[in-house]
This record gives sequence, structure tokens and C-alpha cells, in this order.
Amino acid sequence: MMRNSKGFTLVELMIAATVTGIMGVALTQMLIHNSRFVAPTEAMMNARQVARAAMNVMGAELAMVSNGGLSLASPTSITLRVPYAFGIICDQATQRIASLVPTDSVMFASASADGLAWRNDASEEYTLMTISNVSTTTDHANEHKCTDQGIAILTDGKMIKMTITPDTRSIGDVFYLYQTIRYQFASSADLTGRLGLWRKRGSDADEEILAPFDNASGFAFFVGSAATAQTSPPSDLTTVVGLELNLVGSSEVTPLNSSQPPSFEISTRVNFLNSQ
Repeated sequence: MMRNSKGFTLVELMIAATVTGIMGVALTQMLIHNSRFVAPTEAMMNARQVARAAMNVMGAELAMVSNGGLSLASPTSITLRVPYAFGIICDQATQRIASLVPTDSVMFASASADGLAWRNDASEEYTLMTISNVSTTTDHANEHKCTDQGIAILTDGKMIKMTITPDTRSIGDVFYLYQTIRYQFASSADLTGRLGLWRKRGSDADEEILAPFDNASGFAFFVGSAATAQTSPPSDLTTVVGLELNLVGSSEVTPLNSSQPPSFEISTRVNFLNSQ
């Protein structure tokens, strides 16, 4: 009587186990190889994102600065007077009325009015002055103070009241309001032992906006007509006409088989657009 035997022989099982083992080793090696490739790539992408984000954050704001707008500087820190609204003086009262051209409502609402700079049409230079008691006004009784002088109140524009010190301005003078902004590379509060980019507006507290950065990050200074930037600021900061931003973003992690986190460098020039 023949027995109907079903199943695998020992030899077949050994062959299957061997093939499975070979495939497992190959798959493991492939995963290790991919992880060694993907991890450094992701780390480099993170470093690149940090550098590009820093360029986007600072670029537009710094480009608004006029000659003479740099007030304090070092290779790792810059303090600038950044314009946020432009306007025309309407009257000669103790608390001046002025008409502002339309501006970004969020920027205007969040700005700190630290000073005023008026433009001399003859010399095309801006002179810095102190202001206080700055406030928007919706009092329609003040509108004629601008319209009587032929100064329009533009749609989406604003009227403001302010006190200027010293008050030597005339009706029709063009000016801008500025806020003081400081950018600084300093120790990160979020990533211990790493470098962060900090921003400070007026008297507000410092705010860490991006991290981490390589220690090579910093600022250089274009002075006068020089074609290359110098690493140290000049003694007379009014001669600075632009900045070189050396932004070396770094990854938060160190990939396997790497001795340090990868970095990505962006170096760009920002000219002061409201130049004299």
C-alpha cells in the first residue's frame, strides 16, 4: 500500500533556508547602504534650509536700510535703523500730523517707532531725528491739515500724530519712520552647544529665530566704493553702503560615519537701497 506523503524533505528545507538567508543578508546590506546615503543627504538639506531661511528673513528687511542706518556692528552682530513707513508732514502744530503712504498692515502694527529720518531734497540725504507720542489718528477734523496743503490721504494709507525732537521740519517734508533691529549670531537656547540667529526689535527681548549655524557665520561690510567686503566694521559706520551675509547653515544631527554635522554656505550681498 503506497503512502501519500506531503511536505518538504530536509534537503529542500535546508536549500530554502540558505536562499532566505542570502536574500536577508542582501536586503540588510541594501538598507544599510541606503541609510548611509539618505542620512547625509537629509542632513545637508536641513543645513541648506537653515541658511536659505536666514537669507529670506534678513534680506528683505536689510535692503530697506539707508546709508547711515547701521548704528552698531561687529563680525557677528549688526544693529540697524529699518524703515517701515514713509510719509509727508502736513502741518506745523506741536504734535505733527502726517500722511503715510500705504504700508503692510501687519508690519506697521508690529513695528516699534524708534525714530524718524527726513529727506533733504537738495542733498538727497536723510537726517535722523527722535520722535515720541506716535499714534494713528482717525479724526476727520485733521484731514484738512493735509488736503489744505495739497497732500493727499491715500486709500489704505494712514494719518499719524507725532512729536519730533528737535522740531525743525517744514510742511511737505518727506520722511520715513524706522525701528531699531539687531541681528546676532550667539549661543542657541534651543540646541545646547550650537549657534543660533537672534533678532531683537527695539527694547523687546531677544528672539531666537533660526538654528543651528556653523561658527563661520557672520557679517562683512562694504565701505564706500570698495568692491570687496571687509570682515571688521569701519570706525565710521556711516561709510557702510551694504553688507555681506555669510550664512553657514548646519544640520542638527551628525550622520553615521561623519565626524561633524554637515554645513551649507550661502554668501550674499545686501545693498542699502535708500542710498543718498
